[in-house]
Amino acid sequence: MKDAGDRASIALVIGRNIAAARKRIGLSQERLGELTGLHRTEIGKLEKGDRIPRADTLFKLAVALRLDDPGPLFAGLSYTPPTPLKKGAWATRAAVEADR
Repeated sequence: MKDAGDRASIALVIGRNIAAARKRIGLSQERLGELTGLHRTEIGKLEKGDRIPRADTLFKLAVALRLDDPGPLFAGLSYTPPTPLKKGAWATRAAVEADR
């Protein structure tokens, strides 16, 4: 499972999930683009992980891919929130472990 703290990892995982959902229902990138109002090259960039879709694009993709819930587009991602160091201070879990 990829940590959602890395922007590139997020883009790759979401892109793979978009491609898998599209193929599962037999849509071409061009047809998915028509259904979402995006150009097929934009669909390709999203699927390759070159771009992270905005919230409105995720909604359009979920509808076009016949997903009742966009959750499957995020499958394989996890997020570890920052760990408080002391009152009023925050750091990433890696920084906390590095201080040990």
